[in-house]
Amino acid sequence: YSKTGMLFGANLVTKSTDFLSRNPEITSLFQDYVQNCVMGDIYLNHKYSLEELMESADPYTLIFSNPSPLRGVFDKNNHFLTCKDASVALKDKLNLDTQNGGKTWHYYVQQLFGGRPDPNMLFSTMLGDSYSYFYGSSQSASQIIRQNVTINALREGITSYAARSGDTASLMNLATTSSM
Repeated sequence: YSKTGMLFGANLVTKSTDFLSRNPEITSLFQDYVQNCVMGDIYLNHKYSLEELMESADPYTLIFSNPSPLRGVFDKNNHFLTCKDASVALKDKLNLDTQNGGKTWHYYVQQLFGGRPDPNMLFSTMLGDSYSYFYGSSQSASQIIRQNVTINALREGITSYAARSGDTASLMNLATTSSM
């Protein structure tokens, strides 16, 4: 029951909400993208509010739709990418990273199903089925991982933005909310 049943599924869903990208290039670019592009879209261009972002059922689509063609980030080679260009690169890398064969996918498959026969198939099926049962979701395991990685990258990027801005009150609020 605790290895394949409802209790296992609940545990799998709980663990998946903490999934982070295991690819340092994605992690670095995503943090810069959130700080320079997402926060700019919120505070400078008013494309959406922080509240709309936090309540969005699909933050991935929201943050990558209509990014700034002027503001930007620097990639690992120190080349400037506009937010628009960075969004394309980040989406491509994130999609590859969170599907079967990607670094993040592989890491969590090994963490959760490492010693079992055909762990990729098992992970894909059980994660999708668990989300279907508990949330009525029809997303694939890859989509679930991508969404959870996005949510956690947003949390980290916003926290870094608040720290960089010297916003102690927001940092305390985020720390309190995260620990609940």
